[in-house]
Amino acid sequence: MRIALPVSIIFSLFEKLSDLWVNMQNQVILMSKLHDIMISLEVYTRNLDYNKEWLDNQPAVTDAERLEKTANCSLKSTNEQVQVFRIENFQNIDKVRLQFLGSCCWKFVETDEGLIPGNPSMGIVKYKNLNYVFSTPEACESFSKNPDRYIRHVLDLGRRKPQLINFLQLKDQLEKVMNINQLVKQKKLAKGTENKGTILENIFPVNIDPKYKWNRWDYKREALMSTQTMKSDCRNTMAIQTYPKQTTSTQTKRDCYTNIPKPSTFIFGLRGRKDDKQFLLDLTQDIS
Repeated sequence: MRIALPVSIIFSLFEKLSDLWVNMQNQVILMSKLHDIMISLEVYTRNLDYNKEWLDNQPAVTDAERLEKTANCSLKSTNEQVQVFRIENFQNIDKVRLQFLGSCCWKFVETDEGLIPGNPSMGIVKYKNLNYVFSTPEACESFSKNPDRYIRHVLDLGRRKPQLINFLQLKDQLEKVMNINQLVKQKKLAKGTENKGTILENIFPVNIDPKYKWNRWDYKREALMSTQTMKSDCRNTMAIQTYPKQTTSTQTKRDCYTNIPKPSTFIFGLRGRKDDKQFLLDLTQDIS
């Protein structure tokens, strides 16, 4: 005995099944993209060779080791507008929004875009209702002397590299300074000069003739002018033949005409219909 089910119930189940199948296909495409990204990033996970002289024969320090070294330090500010708060003053430190993803603002500017994580255990700096963390106490002291300089350097970098706006969450701050054309004053580099030794003074007497001419034809021209008299040939009158101007006509463009499409109509319903419902169709071609 077969059980009959309403069509509305069956089709609703098939619609849910198709939605699940489409979502599963989207997930498969997304996972394949992530797999390709992980494979392309695998090259950067390998140990890179670097020159040990850059570190002055010191071992490389990880982020965890750097945080451990500065765990017992505390931040100090020399500016009244830059306030330092201990981490105990915040009830839920996880919900506190730290600027630049918790990276040190001073290191980011001084190291040319180096993202060094700050240590909140040393303290959290508050400036203009924004929270900042630093990697070392010295970085906080330098920041407190001129905080606007470091903040504007980061915002200027966001203008030059838009891909960092969402990454560092700079959208709100950039909207506030959108009317400022230049955030950072460019430093003028001094032109380097080579030491080519001292130039000795000329021991010979200087003799400059103001009437000196390097072109010999100037001298020849002066010689001819000095020997010229009223009876010279160059002063005799000479007849010059001229041609009077002739009236000329210019040809203009020819008159052209445009071809207008011929009106054409068709009466529909004259044959095969017993009623009087005939209507007229316009078959004239459009000019455009």
